[in-house]
Amino acid sequence: MSPKWRGSFVAAVERAAAYHDLGKLDELFQEVLRHNRKNKHGFNHVEAGTAHLLRLKQFEAAFTAYAHHIGLPSFPEEKAKFANGQNLVFRDTSQLDGLGPAWRRTDEHLKNYLRQHHKTVCTGFASPQRTLLGLGSPPSSVLPSGRRPLGHSAGITATSGKFPLLTCSPLRG
Repeated sequence: MSPKWRGSFVAAVERAAAYHDLGKLDELFQEVLRHNRKNKHGFNHVEAGTAHLLRLKQFEAAFTAYAHHIGLPSFPEEKAKFANGQNLVFRDTSQLDGLGPAWRRTDEHLKNYLRQHHKTVCTGFASPQRTLLGLGSPPSSVLPSGRRPLGHSAGITATSGKFPLLTCSPLRG
C-alpha cells in the first residue's frame, strides 16, 4: 500500500471496526441473542453503524462497515436510493416485519445505541468525553494480553491520525 494513503485507509478501517456492530444493541437483536431465536423481524444490525458513520461524513468507514457484512454493494441500486429528497445510500430500505422501514427504526434509536455503546466501551472510566466521532474502542482491559486499543493506556484516547474516536478518563481514587 502506498504510504501516501496508508493513514487514511487505517483510519477508515478503525472507524468501521468501532461501529460495525452497533445495531446489535437494538432490543430486537438482543432478543434474538437472549433466546437463540431466529430474527423474525428481519432486523439488520449493520444499519446502525453505517448510519452513524454516514452522519459523521465518514464515507469510507461507512462503506467498509457495510461491505464487511453485506459484501460489495450494487452501485446502481445504491444510486437509486438517492431519491425523493432522501439520501438512503448504504442504508437498509427494507421493511421490518410489522415495524416499518429499517432505516427509520435506526434513526429513531441511534442516540440510544450510541449511549449504550459509550457506556459499555467506557466501563471502568469516569467522565467520558465526546470527541469527533463520539464513541470508539474498548479499554485495553478487554483486549487480549499485550494488545492496546487505538490509543494509549493513560485513560483511553482512541485516535486515527487527526480524528479521535473516544476519550474516557480513568476513575479517580
